[in-house]
Amino acid sequence: MQIFLLNHLEGTKGWLDQEETKHCLKVLRHKAGDEIHAIDGKGNMFLCQIEKETAEGLALNILSEHKKWGEKDIIIRLAVSPLRLRDRFEWILEKAVELGVDEIFPVNCHRTDKYKSKFKVDRAEKIIVTATKQCMRSVIPVLHPAQDFSQFIQSKQDGGLFLASASAPQSLQSYSLDNYQSVTLLIGPEGDFTNQEMEDALKAGYQLAGLGNNRLRTETAAVYGLGVFKMMYGY
Repeated sequence: MQIFLLNHLEGTKGWLDQEETKHCLKVLRHKAGDEIHAIDGKGNMFLCQIEKETAEGLALNILSEHKKWGEKDIIIRLAVSPLRLRDRFEWILEKAVELGVDEIFPVNCHRTDKYKSKFKVDRAEKIIVTATKQCMRSVIPVLHPAQDFSQFIQSKQDGGLFLASASAPQSLQSYSLDNYQSVTLLIGPEGDFTNQEMEDALKAGYQLAGLGNNRLRTETAAVYGLGVFKMMYGY
């Protein structure tokens, strides 16, 4: 199933932007009268019929609506240090979307390479949108602006708060997650969190969570942790 992203929705009419229109008509060879599937990025999927191409984009008639399509009840947040190699950080974004993340927080820690860990926000957001459509979800995850570690842990996230640590006394999957409506997983940079950062996180309500016996790269730890949430919540 090919999924498109609606640029605008009004009543029983929807529109694709120019880029999505080109992909629909020129690449996939759809034409007027064809039925396609589109999402609004806010939790709804629509069965649509192509009406015509306009100056604003491709006009669609909405045939039916499916709420919370491809989504789940639990809110998943990933807070992760940007990486020195941009393609590896972009890989995290793609896989996080596939594994059900709802919000992504780039967090600059003490050991984050501030000068080499920059990423392009526009490109990152396009990767997130593409991954959302590819894995058949209807909510586009939010990529928050990068912030410092101290600023993030003071932002009062609700639900279960977990900081991935090789020295954690218990594993992430050993926690009881049934009572949480949202969970946040905090992953550190290459070189890990400092002792002070871990102390500050504990004071802010985070719990240390192990991700196995081996030392993992940041991108591996993010995928592992999100995979645990996916398995435990069954979405």
